[in-house]
Order: sequence, then structure tokens, then C-alpha cells
Amino acid sequence: MVEKLYSFDIFDTLITRRTATPEGIFALMQKRLADSASVTKFPKRIVRNFHILRIEAEKVARNTYITNEVKDITLGQIYECFQRMEDLSAGQLQELMDLEITVELENILPIPENIEKIRRLKESGTRVALISNMYLHSEDIRRLLLQVSPIFRDIPLYVSGELGKTKGTHTLYHYVREQEHVRFSDWCHYGDNWNLDVEIPRSLGMQAEYCGRPKLLAWEEEILSGRESNAELQLMLGMSRRARARQEKEGRSFPYQVGCGFSAVLLVPYVIWLLQESQRRSIKKLFFIARDGYILKKIADLLVVGYNLPIETAYLYGSRRAWRLPSVKPGSFDLPEFFRFNYQAEIRSYAQIAETLELDLGELKKILPFARENGKELSGGLMQEILYILTEEQDEVAAILYEKQKEKREAAIGYLKQEIGEEGEGFAFVDLIGSGYTQRCLAALVDSFYDKPVKTFFYRLDCCNSGGSNENHAFFPNRMKMGSVIEVLCCAPHGQTNGYECRAGRWIPMLGKDEGDRLDEYGFEDYAKGIQDYTKEVIVCFPEKMPDFQDLELPAAYLDYLAQARNRELYDYIAKMPYGITGKEKEVASFAPPLSARDLRNLYLWHKGEPERKYYKGHSLEYSLICLSDKQKRKLELYKKHSEDMAVRWLRQHFFQSKAKVCTSRYDLIAERIVLYGAGKKGRLLHRQLAAGKQYHAEIVLWVDRNYEDCLAEGLQVYPPEDMAGTDYRQVVIAVANRQMAEEIKGSLIARGVMPGKILWIQPDSRIQ
Repeated sequence: MVEKLYSFDIFDTLITRRTATPEGIFALMQKRLADSASVTKFPKRIVRNFHILRIEAEKVARNTYITNEVKDITLGQIYECFQRMEDLSAGQLQELMDLEITVELENILPIPENIEKIRRLKESGTRVALISNMYLHSEDIRRLLLQVSPIFRDIPLYVSGELGKTKGTHTLYHYVREQEHVRFSDWCHYGDNWNLDVEIPRSLGMQAEYCGRPKLLAWEEEILSGRESNAELQLMLGMSRRARARQEKEGRSFPYQVGCGFSAVLLVPYVIWLLQESQRRSIKKLFFIARDGYILKKIADLLVVGYNLPIETAYLYGSRRAWRLPSVKPGSFDLPEFFRFNYQAEIRSYAQIAETLELDLGELKKILPFARENGKELSGGLMQEILYILTEEQDEVAAILYEKQKEKREAAIGYLKQEIGEEGEGFAFVDLIGSGYTQRCLAALVDSFYDKPVKTFFYRLDCCNSGGSNENHAFFPNRMKMGSVIEVLCCAPHGQTNGYECRAGRWIPMLGKDEGDRLDEYGFEDYAKGIQDYTKEVIVCFPEKMPDFQDLELPAAYLDYLAQARNRELYDYIAKMPYGITGKEKEVASFAPPLSARDLRNLYLWHKGEPERKYYKGHSLEYSLICLSDKQKRKLELYKKHSEDMAVRWLRQHFFQSKAKVCTSRYDLIAERIVLYGAGKKGRLLHRQLAAGKQYHAEIVLWVDRNYEDCLAEGLQVYPPEDMAGTDYRQVVIAVANRQMAEEIKGSLIARGVMPGKILWIQPDSRIQ
């Protein structure tokens, strides 16, 4: 009875490389040649182009040495052709060959499940053989195998390059059959190549089992195309592929693939960098700020444990809502800056102003006496005027907010002190993307118990504002195409931090609902697991030391690929991700929903210049515009071309904006109880308009003018400005034609103690009824 034989392919069946492709080894060699001072000096042309030269040398060798009798080549023959093309010395040639074996040895990893099959077969006494289509010498391949397991020491090994026979020509299988004295019908072969390891053996009458590994994802292949010589990309894609191979079931879900094959490549290098920076700066504890820090902390925790780093991590619940207003202090409040970093462009009503400041309308009227709940939208020009008035009253605003936010401030400080404790200087915060404004608010909250600069790591920082109370460090330059996507990729399955409450002596964050529930339905668990599995693969691939991933062109390449929407499935998954960031969302929207024809008309024609969020329910219009149809793109260009035509502007102003009840007149800034200053031509016109007008009305409690005597002689009830003392009014309205005169009057009123924000200059319009 003939004993049964089990044979195994080697590369990508029993062992695999850390690189995405076999040629990735040459990319690592090229990098080694460029970086290492110990390697003999080679011509710059070879050092800079080794990857492509090595590939081409192999092609030349195949053309040169393969004949009807000899079906494969050896490593020596490849480098003989390399030498002829590049005129290298024998010493240089040997050095390159040794380097290739060294790099292969350094980058080989086991495929445990198939090695386990061999172990079981050998324990049962079954014959096993190894067969490989490969140019390396069998001794070198044996070294690679023994590096992952001693089980390969005595197993017969058949290599195509040495024998001149290949699987594809059937000759290698026939040779092994003769050497092993086995019938094809008693032979079972395992391998990862469907044609060479399955179809051909079956055609010979053998049994064959496919042991294929996951291929690169579609977008990974496209991003790699043209960048095959990038050693860092080769390693990153290799880790993604192997992580998916380890998770046969989860690796099939698309959220897992996005997490493992896209997001991880962007996020893991950032976390590696901040951990390296922490060690360099003697930082012992990192506080990852919610919600952007949720996934980042999971990555960091795996790396800290995997590399035994002397760093502790903690998750800190915080948000714009929880920290910005509670941090306001009289004397240091910058109101224009506050609004600039609180989505100023989306604020177009008194209700929204009040909501932004967390005041009710009555409280807002103490600052803006003309504020009213009329359901009308304020034009951009009026909003600028109102913000100017608020800025003039910012000390009063700060005092009101400081008192209003007292409990929230005490709660925030209590929570931060509880979590941060007495950490000294050896800690830092981890954020993602932003201006650094929220971190300045954080510094203002902790200054009662921490008197040193607050250190924060950012993926991308929009403003260079380190110094004083903040010390910021950024991983990536400011402007990155589609950079806002990074925040979507760092989502968390819990809501925004709305504040804190004390329970049983501990401060507990109060979380909103936000998009947490919808993320669960969106496959967030698989998505996050993909990122974590990729991180685990980093540790497997680089067990001795955390790798240095510093090529910033790679995250830029991934984001640029996304910006082109070359893979619609990937684009749609990110576009439809449930997302909320401002803290003002009434309902959770997708990050970038598709645009309809009506959306385009509203945004770019009839409501151009109005707040984007009124007619767009997502968070990244830039991202939504990427996937317009050709028809939509033509319409968009048409709208942009004609949006400022006279007829379109007239329709926009007199039909669409009036229909939307948009306030455009400065008359809307007049309060209900006013002192009217000015009884000249303009003052009298405004008096008539406000007293009897249908569109605008205000109670004029006092009418004053410097020339009040002349006015009294004319029978007008006009009095001296001094009579303002003791009068109950909310605002002084100056009605003169000349700006310089208005400024002089305003100066005199301020000298009398009238707050600047309570003074309004109006140039009356005779068209107003």
C-alpha cells in the first residue's frame, strides 16, 4: 500500500511577508540602502531606484535563462543580470544578495493555522513535503521556515529555481511524485494560488485544498499603484491584509474593512507618534478627550501594553458644551473669538444667539435690548452689526455668563480636578482636530488647581496658538484635503458630554443621546474592532520596538483618494456615517448626505449667502459635492455662473429672502423703549416712522437734541440730553446723517455713562413706511 502524501506550498501558505506584496521586500531594501551607512556605497541611481531595478532584473533573468528544459531561475541568476545592467563589482553583488536574504528573514511571519496542520500530520506519522515556485535557494528557504518553527527541520523541500521545474508546467509535481514514490491519487496539496495549487493538482488527479489569504482591498490596490516602492505603505497594507486574514468572519463585514483597511492607516501612526513624543517629553499619563479620543485610546492601550510603555491612559469626558461657556471669566473674555469658534456662520436669529450663549431671550435682552422673538432670520450684515454691539458690551456679557454658568463651572472644575488630580507636569491631553480654542477653555478651568501650561497633542491644529496657558503639538500640517473626515473616523458609541453631576461624592459626566444609538446600527462595533485588530498586527509585526511611521504623504494620499470618490462603496460608508459635532443638532444627520436638485438651487442660487445649515442637513458640503451626477455638476456650474446676475439677485432679495422673512434693515436693531437723539431732518423722519409706521415701531420715551430750544419753539416735544438722567429706556437711537457727528454724539453719551452697546446710529431711510 502506498503511503499518502500531504504537501504544502510555502509563501503565503506557511509563511508570509510583512509587506503587502512580495516585491515590497525590494522597497524595504531600497529604504535600507538609503538609510544605512554600514552598507557599501552604491551608485545613487541604484539606491534611489533599487525597487524597480530589482524587479526588472528578474524579468531579464527569466528572458535569459528559461528554456524548454529549464523552467525557472535562481537568485544568483537574477543578480547576474543585475550586475550586467548596472556594472557592479563582485563584492557589491554579493552584498545585495546577502541584504535580500537578510531583509527576507527580518520580515517573515508564520501562518499559524497551516503550520498547525503540519504539526498534526507529523504527529500522526503522515508524510509531508514542501513545494515552492521560488528563486531562493532551498537552504535560504529552510532558514526562513525554521525562523518561525523548528517543525520544518526535516521535511523534504522542493524548490523550482534549484530544480528548473515549476508547478505551472506540471514538471515540479511530476518530479516530486517520482522522488516521493506516490501516486497522484494518494496525494493532497495545500496552497494559496488557485491555479498553481488547486486547479493544476486537481487536473493531475490529486486532492487539493485552497488556503488563500485575503487580497488587498480595492482601494488599497489603487492607493498602492504608483507607490509600490514606498516601504512604509507596503508594511501598512501588509498589516491590514494579515489582520483581516486572522478574522475570517468579521473580516468580511464592510465596516470592519473600513476600520482595518482605511481608518487604521490614518489613526495608528498618529497614536504611535504621540506615544513616542510622550516618552521623549517624559509624559507619564495621557488623557484622551471624549469623543474623538474614544478610538484613539483603544489604539494607545493596545500599544502601551504590547510595548510595555511607562505611560498610563485615561478617558476624559469633555466637549465644547461642557467647557467653553463655563470657562468664561470677566476681564479675559474675547467675545468675537468665542463666536468665531462656535459656528458663527450658522447663527442668524436672536434665538440662536441666546442658545449659543445659553441664555433665555429675557436674559439676552439685557444685553441686546432690541432682541425679539419674531421668527425672522437676520441677514449676514445685521449679524455682523449685532456681534459688534455684543463686543462693545462683552464685559457685561462676561459678567452675566460668569454668574449664569456658576454651577456648571464648579461642576466642570470638580470633575477635572477629580480626574486629573495631582499629576504634576507629567501628563498631557490628546485631541484630534481643531483650533485649540477648547483647550484654552480647559486651561482656564484647571488654573484653579494647576498653574502650568496645558499640554495637548493634536492630529491637526488649525491655529498656532501655543504659549501662555497652552502648549500644543500637532502631528499633521494644518491644511489637509478632506481633513474633516478624520473626526468622522474617530466616532464614539456614546453621546456628547453636556455637563457633570455629583453622585455619591463623585462627579459623573452627563451624556446626550446624539449619534451613539445610530452608530451601533451602523456596524460601529465591527468598525472599531477592525482598527484594534490592525493595531494588534502592528505589535505582531514589530514585537521588539514600536515602528516609526513618519511618512505624512501617506495620510495625505488616503484623504486625496477619498476626495476623488474613486471607490463609491467606501465613499458612501463614510458619507452616511451618523455624525454630530456642534452640540446644537436637533437630530443626528449623516456626515455628508447626497444632494438633491432642490438642495443645489437653494444653496447656490436662491438662498446663496444664507446659512448653509438651513438647506443642508449634513456636516461636510465639500464631501457631499464630490459625488454629484454629471447632470447635477452642469446645473451647479450654471447656478454659480448666474447667481450674481441682476435679475437673480432681485428675485433672491425680493421673493425668496422676503418669503423666508429675512431681516435686512438696521431698523430691526431698534429696541422697544428708546431715547431718540436728533431732531433735525433725519431725526424727525425717524420719529414719524417709529411712531406711526406699520413695519417698524418703538416707544419713544424721550426725544432729545442739543438744539432742543429751537425744536420747542416749533412745537416739538424735544428736550435737552441732560433729561436722559432718570429716564427708563433700553436704548439711545442717534438719528443724524453724518457718521462723524454720530460718533461725537456717541462719545458724549458714553461720557454720561451710557453703555456703548446701548447706543445705535441710524440713517433714516425715506422709503421705510
